[in-house]
Amino acid sequence: MLVAAYNCFSLPIEIAFESPVLLSPTMTIINYMMDFVFLLDMIVVFRTTIFIEQTEVWDCKKVTRNYLEGRFSIDLLSTIPFDIILSLFLQKK
Repeated sequence: MLVAAYNCFSLPIEIAFESPVLLSPTMTIINYMMDFVFLLDMIVVFRTTIFIEQTEVWDCKKVTRNYLEGRFSIDLLSTIPFDIILSLFLQKK
Protein backbone atom coordinates (compact mmCIF):
# COMPACT_ATOMS: atom_id res chain seq x y z
CA MET A 1 0.00 0.00 0.00
CA LEU A 2 2.87 2.37 0.72
CA VAL A 3 4.29 1.94 -2.78
CA ALA A 4 0.88 2.57 -4.34
CA ALA A 5 0.36 5.65 -2.17
CA TYR A 6 3.81 6.94 -3.13
CA ASN A 7 2.97 6.53 -6.81
CA CYS A 8 -0.39 8.26 -6.37
CA PHE A 9 1.32 11.38 -5.09
CA SER A 10 4.70 11.43 -6.81
CA LEU A 11 3.73 10.66 -10.40
CA PRO A 12 1.23 13.53 -10.86
CA ILE A 13 3.69 15.95 -9.26
CA GLU A 14 6.52 14.66 -11.47
CA ILE A 15 4.41 15.03 -14.62
CA ALA A 16 2.97 18.42 -13.74
CA PHE A 17 6.04 20.25 -12.50
CA GLU A 18 9.06 18.49 -14.04
CA SER A 19 11.11 19.47 -11.01
CA PRO A 20 14.89 18.84 -11.21
CA VAL A 21 14.67 17.10 -7.84
CA LEU A 22 12.00 14.72 -9.11
CA LEU A 23 13.97 14.02 -12.30
CA SER A 24 17.24 13.35 -10.48
CA PRO A 25 19.04 10.00 -10.85
CA THR A 26 18.12 9.12 -7.26
CA MET A 27 14.42 9.61 -7.89
CA THR A 28 14.69 7.68 -11.14
CA ILE A 29 16.20 4.73 -9.27
CA ILE A 30 13.46 4.94 -6.64
CA ASN A 31 10.80 4.91 -9.37
CA TYR A 32 12.39 1.83 -10.97
CA MET A 33 12.48 0.12 -7.58
CA MET A 34 8.77 0.85 -7.16
CA ASP A 35 8.08 -0.75 -10.55
CA PHE A 36 10.10 -3.77 -9.47
CA VAL A 37 8.05 -4.06 -6.26
CA PHE A 38 4.87 -4.17 -8.36
CA LEU A 39 6.42 -6.88 -10.53
CA LEU A 40 7.26 -8.90 -7.42
CA ASP A 41 3.67 -8.46 -6.26
CA MET A 42 2.44 -9.99 -9.52
CA ILE A 43 4.70 -12.99 -8.99
CA VAL A 44 3.50 -13.44 -5.41
CA VAL A 45 -0.16 -13.31 -6.47
CA PHE A 46 0.44 -16.32 -8.74
CA ARG A 47 1.64 -18.27 -5.68
CA THR A 48 -1.11 -17.17 -3.26
CA THR A 49 -4.16 -19.24 -2.41
CA ILE A 50 -7.67 -17.94 -3.16
CA PHE A 51 -11.12 -18.53 -1.75
CA ILE A 52 -13.87 -19.78 -4.05
CA GLU A 53 -17.27 -20.36 -2.44
CA GLN A 54 -15.76 -20.20 1.06
CA THR A 55 -13.21 -22.91 0.20
CA GLU A 56 -9.49 -22.26 0.11
CA VAL A 57 -8.03 -23.24 -3.27
CA TRP A 58 -4.37 -24.31 -3.43
CA ASP A 59 -4.35 -25.60 -7.03
CA CYS A 60 -1.85 -23.50 -9.01
CA LYS A 61 -3.83 -23.83 -12.24
CA LYS A 62 -7.02 -22.52 -10.65
CA VAL A 63 -5.20 -19.70 -8.90
CA THR A 64 -3.46 -18.71 -12.15
CA ARG A 65 -6.68 -18.86 -14.14
CA ASN A 66 -8.47 -16.74 -11.54
CA TYR A 67 -5.71 -14.10 -11.60
CA LEU A 68 -5.45 -14.05 -15.41
CA GLU A 69 -9.22 -13.63 -15.74
CA GLY A 70 -9.24 -10.95 -13.05
CA ARG A 71 -6.88 -8.09 -12.49
CA PHE A 72 -3.76 -9.43 -14.22
CA SER A 73 -4.12 -7.14 -17.23
CA ILE A 74 -4.35 -4.06 -15.01
CA ASP A 75 -1.33 -5.17 -12.98
CA LEU A 76 0.64 -5.88 -16.15
CA LEU A 77 -0.15 -2.50 -17.70
CA SER A 78 0.83 -0.73 -14.49
CA THR A 79 4.19 -2.53 -14.41
CA ILE A 80 5.30 -1.91 -18.00
CA PRO A 81 7.87 0.95 -17.98
CA PHE A 82 6.28 3.05 -20.72
CA ASP A 83 8.61 5.98 -19.93
CA ILE A 84 11.68 3.87 -20.77
CA ILE A 85 10.10 2.48 -23.93
CA LEU A 86 9.08 5.94 -25.10
CA SER A 87 12.52 7.40 -24.40
CA LEU A 88 14.14 4.60 -26.42
CA PHE A 89 11.96 5.40 -29.43
CA LEU A 90 12.54 9.15 -29.11
CA GLN A 91 16.34 8.76 -28.95
CA LYS A 92 16.51 6.88 -32.26
CA LYS A 93 15.14 9.79 -34.26
